[in-house]
Amino acid sequence: VRAKLSDGDVYLLPGDSMYPTDVSLTEKKDLDFSHMTIGEFRSTSEFQNRIERYNIQVKRVVIQNLRPKDGHLAPLPLETVQIKPMKSNL
Repeated sequence: VRAKLSDGDVYLLPGDSMYPTDVSLTEKKDLDFSHMTIGEFRSTSEFQNRIERYNIQVKRVVIQNLRPKDGHLAPLPLETVQIKPMKSNL
């Protein structure tokens, strides 16, 4: 489930406080939070299991207060910043 924010997108995963209860597996679900930044959106939920994408090159996996079910291990937090070279059309 994607939440659209003013400075990027957040992909909500099951277990996140903001993950909707009525998710359809056949329809795309976008939530409009364009009045908030990713940082403001992060501060609104206690349980976080999400991927934050500020643009194509910056992403962050946030796991906070998540207790996986069935003995699964929680994913490791990840923060990646990559600068991709521009392709020349020459």
